[in-house]
Amino acid sequence: MGSTEYPYRKKGSYAGIPYDIKAKTEEELGIKYARRIDAIKKGTLTSGGSTLVNRWAEKYFDAYVAEKVSDGVLDDRKSTYKNHIAPYIGVMKIRDVNSGHCQNIANNMKGYSKDRIDKCCQLMYNMFKKAKSEKLIYENPAEDIVRPQGEDGKGRPATMQERALMLMVAKDHRAGLWLHTILYCGMRPSETDRFKGGHINYDAGLIYIDGTKSESAKRIVPAPAHLLADLKALNRGPNEYIFKNAYGDRMRKSSRAKLWNNFKREMNIRAGCRVYRNEVQEPFMIAEDLIPYCFRHSYATDLKDAKIPFRIRQELLGHAGDSVTDGYTHRTETSLKIATALLEKFRVDQDKEVQLMQQKILQEGYQKEEKITEDLTHKFFPHLL
Repeated sequence: MGSTEYPYRKKGSYAGIPYDIKAKTEEELGIKYARRIDAIKKGTLTSGGSTLVNRWAEKYFDAYVAEKVSDGVLDDRKSTYKNHIAPYIGVMKIRDVNSGHCQNIANNMKGYSKDRIDKCCQLMYNMFKKAKSEKLIYENPAEDIVRPQGEDGKGRPATMQERALMLMVAKDHRAGLWLHTILYCGMRPSETDRFKGGHINYDAGLIYIDGTKSESAKRIVPAPAHLLADLKALNRGPNEYIFKNAYGDRMRKSSRAKLWNNFKREMNIRAGCRVYRNEVQEPFMIAEDLIPYCFRHSYATDLKDAKIPFRIRQELLGHAGDSVTDGYTHRTETSLKIATALLEKFRVDQDKEVQLMQQKILQEGYQKEEKITEDLTHKFFPHLL
């Protein structure tokens, strides 16, 4: 028997290749075992360094990743490999890949988000680490990759001025309700793709979020009455997606990007940018690093400022950290009621602050924020920097 999380375990070797399989059920163990033996029989794990990287990646995902993650996460990792790794080393023999090839892949990701760069580099490292453990190669060529700086750094919440302008533009823009949902429910932008009518309990004022990043990502959050009213007005069926692209299909990464780019264009125009031949002219007023994910950070900040206890904030955000402590902390109706009450009280005062900022924008214009930071030392003790 295995650990508490994976009570079923099978260790051994086949054709001289060791395996160690863990599962939550006996049936799952059988499936994983059959998959592993099939991979060995096909010769993928015994063909040595002459195996092509594409071939190894295929079996790596099948034998070592699929059994541990959700379908959504698996698809994301395969997409990362297909788009960022395969074009450069996919047809090479695994033994011929060196650190220079891996560093080149990382360098070519300059301009992507820090999260995407980290995922790509980690995927390369894990793929070659497993190849090394299977004795296909002697060294891991992705061991010491220097990662380029991501465009969005570590992420940040929107400033009060950015929030105020976003809410102004959102009133008559098709992306408005989408951004409201991220801001008031803390959804990851990708989680809005799977948001359906059946995920809303209007009577209880609650929304179910079908997150896939971890088991904790599947969660229930309270929603403000005005957001529920706007969602209800869409009249979506239980299995119908709330947010759709221009063709009436479910939202995806590409459609989200187009929607946000159009919305940010309108923010820049409302902030005072000149338009020439239908093109917004530089200098842009809206910060380059403002992205939809910033409004999830804003939600997290609101939870903290509303004095919601840490454990409840962790649940509402769908974070998987502090797993040991979480074993003794369970989601209850009481925690949701506490969060709802504290957020409602906090948002009354926050709405007044937003309205004052919106009046200031209308009277004095949008003031470009050259340096956006959460560093309070910079704000209150600039002479120490």
